Amino acid sequence: MVAVIDPTTYVLGPAAVYYRAVGVLTPWTSIGSTLDDAVMRVTTERWQPDNLSGVPGAVMGLDVLRKVNAEIEFTMPEITGSKLGLVLPGAAITAETHAAAATPLATTLSATAVAGSTSIACVAVTNAAVGDPISIAGAGGIEYRTITSITSLVLGFRDPLLWDHASGQAVGELTGDYRTMIEAPRNMGRIADSEYREWALVASNGRGYQELRIPRGISTTESAEVTIGDSALAGIKVTIGARYLGSDLTQSPFKLFGPAN
Repeated sequence: MVAVIDPTTYVLGPAAVYYRAVGVLTPWTSIGSTLDDAVMRVTTERWQPDNLSGVPGAVMGLDVLRKVNAEIEFTMPEITGSKLGLVLPGAAITAETHAAAATPLATTLSATAVAGSTSIACVAVTNAAVGDPISIAGAGGIEYRTITSITSLVLGFRDPLLWDHASGQAVGELTGDYRTMIEAPRNMGRIADSEYREWALVASNGRGYQELRIPRGISTTESAEVTIGDSALAGIKVTIGARYLGSDLTQSPFKLFGPAN
């Protein structure tokens, strides 16, 4: 019989990573396209006695399987608060809030504000104060800044504008700066069960989808490192480790699915 090799069986396409709550058949949430090759890894720990007199090497029948587990490793894109929460279990993630004035700032631009500017000229600055978060409307989108200075009818801020904003566009005070604040975990004890997720790493080939499913997984990333630069896409390397179910240790910590043939 002539052996036939189907190369599409061995070549996998780009990976997709999904997660959802443990034990709930809700729709999956995608973390987005991974920034590099994703890895699915099944790990084992074995023991073999090595102090048998006169035995030159390992002996069949004396291999003892001690641990079996699995993990997924990938680089997650889009550094948002919700995604960082997956990397740093127990992290405090909140929306920063601001107590607006009883009559908050509501004005318009009196001149075009160009991209790269760190100030805007307004028709009025009534009730504006240093520290107030503001929104600046524009055709390219709304930008959010925090006032750092007020000089006559000009509001200054630290971070340059990303887009042009035409004269007459609305400027107003907000109750928050539309950013998410991530802080270190506040409790150093046992991580809450709510921090665990069901994870799936999926890749396709010519015959179907390959999938490593982790029914109960949590980030085991020890150092959350983000590379930021002109030539680098912002991403964070993540390792998700599988966990056994304490109430039923017979359940596998992973499930590996592949085409039947």
